[in-house]
Amino acid sequence: MIVPSASEAKPPSVPFEVMVAVAAIAASVLLFRSFGSASPAAFGANWEHMAVARSLAAGHGFANPFGESYPTGPTAVLAPVHPAMLAAIIALWGDRPIAAVPAVLAEVAMQTTALVLLLRISAAAFSSWIPGAIAAGAMLLIASPLPQWENASAWLALESVVFFALVGRKAIWTGTILGVGWLVSPSLIPVSLAAVAILRGWKYTRISAAVAVVIVAPWIVRNWLTFHQPVFLRDNFGPELLVSNNDVAQPAHDDSSQSFQLLHPTQNASITAELQRVGEPQYFRRLQAEAIDWIQAHPKRFLQLTGARIVLWWTSNWVIAAVNLLGLIGVWMNRAQPLGRVAGVGLVLYPLPYYVMQFDPRYAWGIAWIAALMAGYTCFAVICRMPQRARFVKT
Repeated sequence: MIVPSASEAKPPSVPFEVMVAVAAIAASVLLFRSFGSASPAAFGANWEHMAVARSLAAGHGFANPFGESYPTGPTAVLAPVHPAMLAAIIALWGDRPIAAVPAVLAEVAMQTTALVLLLRISAAAFSSWIPGAIAAGAMLLIASPLPQWENASAWLALESVVFFALVGRKAIWTGTILGVGWLVSPSLIPVSLAAVAILRGWKYTRISAAVAVVIVAPWIVRNWLTFHQPVFLRDNFGPELLVSNNDVAQPAHDDSSQSFQLLHPTQNASITAELQRVGEPQYFRRLQAEAIDWIQAHPKRFLQLTGARIVLWWTSNWVIAAVNLLGLIGVWMNRAQPLGRVAGVGLVLYPLPYYVMQFDPRYAWGIAWIAALMAGYTCFAVICRMPQRARFVKT
């Protein structure tokens, strides 16, 4: 039996019953996790996305990301798409506990769609949906419903870009998904552009990127008019860099409570007051300068923190470690194929900014799916070759 490759011209479609089965299993598991006693979903006042959503729903605009108790005015701490989605839910359902239901359902729908889409990408790349099914199972172990954050939206956006480029959708549609994805998370920009270029070439990429720029332009103009200076899609890199690199910093987000209490606006009223007085871009640039000064004064500790974050990114638990190891093997096996090159570039590029910030497993979702897909291919290749080896031993 020969392992199907990405070079085959006409990949098979995914059986409808397989997609339904994967969707049903995924939705059931995700719903159970969402509404169980240990649900990670949270809608507190100090969650930045929820705070901005409440501000939008109340008619105060894209503002006050650190909650009503710490009003700091207009913000570019977040890209706009995910808070706007949460604001629409609050506007329709009210800012009350029942609004958690549609928010969770929307999150489950996004993750379920992303898991099913893995089957389609797998069929297009490998002429079989089986690696995608294995990848979907792996991602179901890795991800959890977190409607208060944009990570599942970013995961689905990048997956959609890769799928559209892989199957040759018109550049205008790929560009539309690109632009929307960038308005979900600017971290997608380098890897998404690289993926489109590898899969479709520079002409297609230029058209797609031009469409994406048109889509994000209104938000950039809004930031200019609001802050009277250039602000790209987000401006929160400075505070995140400082919270992650200081005298009490720890590699993991969950271990950084002391750092957050000292330096982050959500937990320090004096910082919030200063932020309100100075203005967001100027104050965040000051925090970035402080972080860079600390890094230059403590290079050994910075390297220790960075090294620990790199280890956490690739091996934070046994599932992540196994998926990444098998995924790297799959990248090597597909190094001559377009999707293999996309995976290799993505796994190198995407984590780079996260290596200098405190680690949280959700940060990896945007690219973890492609590691899972390559891991699925590795498993599929082993399974396909086992009968051949068995016959060889018998003879």
